[in-house]
Amino acid sequence: MRAIIVNPFLVATINVFKHTFRLEARPGTPHLVDAFGHHRWEVSGVISFLGTHTGVVVIRLPALLATKLLDRSGIELDRDDPKARERMVNELVGELTNVIAGNATGPLSQDGIDLDISPPIVVQGKNHRIHWPNHAPIIGMPFTTDIGPFAVDVSMKGISVI
Repeated sequence: MRAIIVNPFLVATINVFKHTFRLEARPGTPHLVDAFGHHRWEVSGVISFLGTHTGVVVIRLPALLATKLLDRSGIELDRDDPKARERMVNELVGELTNVIAGNATGPLSQDGIDLDISPPIVVQGKNHRIHWPNHAPIIGMPFTTDIGPFAVDVSMKGISVI
C-alpha cells in the first residue's frame, strides 16, 4: 500500500479518536477491499474527493460503536426520543468523516495531491452498499478501540496502491 495515501488517514483517525473521544484507535494492517463484498458495518459516513485526484473516503462502524461515540461526545440528548438519537448518530458520523477527511487533506496537499471534499452523507442499515468508483482500488484500514472496531476505507484515482 502506498504510504502517501494511507498515512494521512491513519494519523487523522488516531488523532480524532484521541482528542474527541479520549480513545486509542489502534490500526490494523491495511488491505484491499472488495467493493461488492459483504461487510459487518451498520453505519457509514461517506465523503467524495475532487481536485488533482478523485475518490472517496468511508468511515464504517457498527451501530453500537456509533452510539457509544455519541455518548462519549458529551452532546446532551433526550434519551426518550429514538428519532432524535438516530439523527444525532448520523450527524456525529458525518462530522467524524468530515474531520478525518479534512485533516488528511493537509498532508496530502504537501505531496501535491490537492483535494476538495464534498459534504458528508451517512448510510445506515445492515448490509448497506457503498457505490464505490470503479476507477481505483479500495484500501481498507481496520481499527480497534476499547469500545469496538471500525474501518476507514479510501479509494483514490491516480495513485497506485504499490
